[in-house]
Amino acid sequence: MLSVYPNPTSGSFIVNTTIIADAIMVTNVFGKTILEVKPNTLITEVSLQNFNNGIYFINVISQSTSKTTRVIKTN
Repeated sequence: MLSVYPNPTSGSFIVNTTIIADAIMVTNVFGKTILEVKPNTLITEVSLQNFNNGIYFINVISQSTSKTTRVIKTN
């Protein structure tokens, strides 16, 4: 299970998973990876403070699966 909140966000958001992910990758609408996080807990805070407003895709990767969701960054 994967949850991302708050969405929309003004800067930071939480990624909550049921297993510790190998990586959390944030990509823009053009498919470019703008941020990669290597979490070590089930709950990980990710910051988009330094990025423009818009839609971003959050790809949570583990050994057995990969899940993608989107987050919207606003002011």
